[in-house]
Amino acid sequence: MMKGKYNSNISREELIELYTNKKLSLKQLGLKLNVNAVTVLNYMKRYDIKRREPSQGMKGKKHSKETKKKMRRLMLGKFCGDKNSHWQGGKRKVNGYIRFYAPKHPFKGQDNYVSEQRLVMEKELGRYITLTEIVHHLDLDRSNNNIDNLHLFESNSEHSSYHRFLFSLVKNITGGKIK
Repeated sequence: MMKGKYNSNISREELIELYTNKKLSLKQLGLKLNVNAVTVLNYMKRYDIKRREPSQGMKGKKHSKETKKKMRRLMLGKFCGDKNSHWQGGKRKVNGYIRFYAPKHPFKGQDNYVSEQRLVMEKELGRYITLTEIVHHLDLDRSNNNIDNLHLFESNSEHSSYHRFLFSLVKNITGGKIK
């Protein structure tokens, strides 16, 4: 076949049937018609067949379970941690608390992050803090994780009692007016 010449054995009707009605991709068409995708595209231009939107190729179709598994395996770990475009060094602020990415920490959250006050207290104590222990900010500033500003309570009830005490103290000082 000479350059610039089309193989005339591919008809317009056949192309419309396979591309528009059966929704085959350019690559699939090329394989079926024994030509490459560029040749199929050239035929489409010659026959004035409009191309589909890229999203319409899978419209109405669903991936098989096996295909989904393959796609999942291919993508696994590709956009995690520092490979993610939104990565900010593994540090984030949630409800005023500073949290660090620590996927190997035994008491990490579901998101693999641990509160900084917990890490600071654990470093000071030289051990992991148990799930029942609570780290309290003395100045009530959740982002101030200086060791001098942190206090460890043995339990949540002990921590709650301390807050009730603070609340009653402020109430007495302000004459019951608390904002």
